[in-house]
Amino acid sequence: DGDGVSDADEGIADSDGDRIPDYLDDLPNTNMLRMSGDGRVLETDTGLKLRLGHTVFQDAGFYCTLAEAALAEEADYGYPDGVVDFEIEGLEPGAGAQVVVPLRRPLPANSRYRKYANGGWRDFVVDDRNALYSAPGEQGACPPPGSGQYETGLTTGHGCIQLTVEDGGPNDADNEANGSIQDPGGLAVPVGVNLTQLSAADQSVTVGSETVVMRLRLSSESGDVELTSLTLQASGSGDDRAVENIRLIVDANANGLVDDAEETIAAGRFNRDDGTLQLEMLQPYAIPAGDTDLLVTMQL
Repeated sequence: DGDGVSDADEGIADSDGDRIPDYLDDLPNTNMLRMSGDGRVLETDTGLKLRLGHTVFQDAGFYCTLAEAALAEEADYGYPDGVVDFEIEGLEPGAGAQVVVPLRRPLPANSRYRKYANGGWRDFVVDDRNALYSAPGEQGACPPPGSGQYETGLTTGHGCIQLTVEDGGPNDADNEANGSIQDPGGLAVPVGVNLTQLSAADQSVTVGSETVVMRLRLSSESGDVELTSLTLQASGSGDDRAVENIRLIVDANANGLVDDAEETIAAGRFNRDDGTLQLEMLQPYAIPAGDTDLLVTMQL
């Protein structure tokens, strides 16, 4: 685990009780857990202890982040950072704890924090003992719990979330004021994709050559949507069946040109002279969060 102690000497014991074997646990502070292999660290108040949540522990995970599907798929929301599954120990029964969640990318618009409890998803409850805050931060670096840099609510563009959670309160999944908080949940964004057409210069098409005839842009906030088909409508007086091939290509560098090694995600040709072509993806294309540029090419 890179902590300078031989894995053989550390062994599979869990001396700090965080449900991570010592030979894989490189954090000396019990109020911290690694979220993933990218260096982000979940942190709660000094003096409290974090440990892996039940689901990620049962799945033999060593980070506290898991996929939404490990709990339950939610049709209306995507979880661009996955779901954090952790437990907080060492509280006075009924007390509250603060937890800082670093994000992989800044908070998008319309985001919210969702909780998984009692077999379903719902919004994090905000009241006089439970709260959401955010602060600027990047690359996983966040102010510590309780810092004055945190502002009430989730602010677009911020890179850090702070939760205040009450033991036994509406956001504690064990529903008991027992000195322990169970907290599977995560940053959620409404699932939705915008498709816009970008400008492309008119071009002459030469028989046997491939020409870019359309540029498109997919914009996704959640990064939790798959593209399975795309319907194109042509116009003009020519016979559509003269088009030998249509390709849909991911324009990785967004330069409007087909470059070597850029991925073709769909291909087809017009079967009828009605101007309509439905392109089926070669395999479902997972649309990443943010903007993705696409090229439609034609060959006669």
